[in-house]
Amino acid sequence: MGDKIKSSYEIAMEKADKISKNTSEDEKIKFEIRNELKPLFAKYYKDKITVEELWEELENKDKEYLIEAQLMIIETLGLRSSQEEYRNRKKAILAIESLKSSQNTSGIEQTLGNIRQLQKQYKNERERLENQLQKEAEKNTEMQMKPVQTEDGRTVMKLDSGLDEETKKKYNQAISNLEGQSDKRFKNLMDGLKEKIK
Repeated sequence: MGDKIKSSYEIAMEKADKISKNTSEDEKIKFEIRNELKPLFAKYYKDKITVEELWEELENKDKEYLIEAQLMIIETLGLRSSQEEYRNRKKAILAIESLKSSQNTSGIEQTLGNIRQLQKQYKNERERLENQLQKEAEKNTEMQMKPVQTEDGRTVMKLDSGLDEETKKKYNQAISNLEGQSDKRFKNLMDGLKEKIK
């Protein structure tokens, strides 16, 4: 009966200790670099410093540090990033690339261009599908009153757009296909970009 019940803090500290023992020195260094970079990038993303000031902050860092900085920026890019977010990140990635002794600027620019093109294609296709659904809904302008059961079990009448289940299903499938294909292409481009900065 001498066993003592561990507090949440003690359990968390044991887990952190195990993780610490299982983490390589290289991973610890990357973790420290990322922690140093977070406040700098927060300022940059909030437009509190310019790309030139970012460049100056990173000017005397070694290649591994610069690569980790670029990876952090790349990880903030998304298929649905706005044009301004994309442009902001592109500037930072290229500015950091210019600090390296061996650069792959043209390869990085090309891949970033392909990423932007994919973002535009995705946005345009999504808008086309939404417009198509809107037109289909307008064609079926017959609004119908349908009985619907509420959470409390009552039945109330609800105005329904008249879109049939088949149309809704086709639209949802088209969106799902678009997102699946676009996400896969985006991941491939991002993996390629990560390789080009090394």
